[in-house]
Amino acid sequence: MRFTFTLILIQFLIYKKIEINKYFLISNKHLAIMNKYSFSQRENITNIKYDSKLIELFTKALDEMGEEVGKLHINSHDQLGIQEAQMKLRDYFVQHMDTLNYCEDPDHKRNGKRNRKTLSKPDAFALMVGLVSNFNEHKCWEDLMNDFTNVSFETTIVNGKIKLQNATDLSGNEVAQHLNCSCVCGKHIKVVYHLKSTRTDKKLAVGCDCIGKVVIHNPDLAEELKKAKKMKDKLRGCEACHQYKIPSDSPLSHKVCKSCWFKHREELNRKCEVCGEHSIPKTSPAWKKKCLTCWKAGRVD
Repeated sequence: MRFTFTLILIQFLIYKKIEINKYFLISNKHLAIMNKYSFSQRENITNIKYDSKLIELFTKALDEMGEEVGKLHINSHDQLGIQEAQMKLRDYFVQHMDTLNYCEDPDHKRNGKRNRKTLSKPDAFALMVGLVSNFNEHKCWEDLMNDFTNVSFETTIVNGKIKLQNATDLSGNEVAQHLNCSCVCGKHIKVVYHLKSTRTDKKLAVGCDCIGKVVIHNPDLAEELKKAKKMKDKLRGCEACHQYKIPSDSPLSHKVCKSCWFKHREELNRKCEVCGEHSIPKTSPAWKKKCLTCWKAGRVD
């Protein structure tokens, strides 16, 4: 009886084409959707065709937006300029997205056309990367990714914010302003990596998701990305200069880096009664009159 019931159950599952996955029953249709989603999480998959219209748009963008592309030079340290250039270039591609040819997109059920008013993140990523590469020398997106050979971690940006010049409010008080960083795909990011092309001397500010997906296309980037991530893990952000300069193994009480501490030590510290140096943090209790160095020297004596 038990054997007969088991046999009937197996035949039913085969008939319905249902796969048993741990404790859940997942139909083939849902499984295909899950596989497509997980695959898209590993790679930037664009529906833009790599054809003559794409090359024509890239050439036109270099002519009309040459000044913005120039801000993406590999030696540029103007993080604000890089972010502003990327935003303007993304807007330019959105305005001209209808001039491109697209692959059949089953998600939108329109062959060769986009059923949306803006670029998807993978499409925006592909266009930005293609613009700063030698697009004339390649015939597909996979070959184009070989132009990019290294990755670096941006140490001057903490929590995805770039400090701007101070402005004043209605009362005349100074107010610190910040610009939120975004990836080339348009997503707001907190950690900024630089994807560099040594062939065109250009770089792009990229987030951790897109930079991870690039590795799938170009395995040579994997080691550089590991080094950049290790560097990030070894450092903390300074509250004064907003740069990654404090070693991660330093005490949590260390809120500023050494250079900022020496630069602003009179503002951040009290005078020691013994050595006369500004070496006692103002956050320390009022009864502390000696710095740690003088206290240790006195204890030895």
